[in-house]
Amino acid sequence: MLYRLHTEDKNRIEVEKLVSDVFPGFSIYEQTGYYEGVAEKSICIEVDGFTVDDVKIAQLCRDICTMNQQKTILVQQVWSESCLIDINGKVNAV
Repeated sequence: MLYRLHTEDKNRIEVEKLVSDVFPGFSIYEQTGYYEGVAEKSICIEVDGFTVDDVKIAQLCRDICTMNQQKTILVQQVWSESCLIDINGKVNAV
């Protein structure tokens, strides 16, 4: 499972710290989001499911909402399979 958290791009350094305190690996993408017809700078935080559970995701969303004074964060759960491929081309399941 892949989790995507879409949130306003505010307090970026603090948000990155919150995420890194919970998950050992993640990606952040800058994007433009629209909420109630208004464009805003936003980010997508992507976390692969092998390091995730719903409780951690929910708490992270609450923490970000509190920090950024947001009502909600869009969370997408994308069903996927992941693996790691090393320098020799060996595939390692996660």
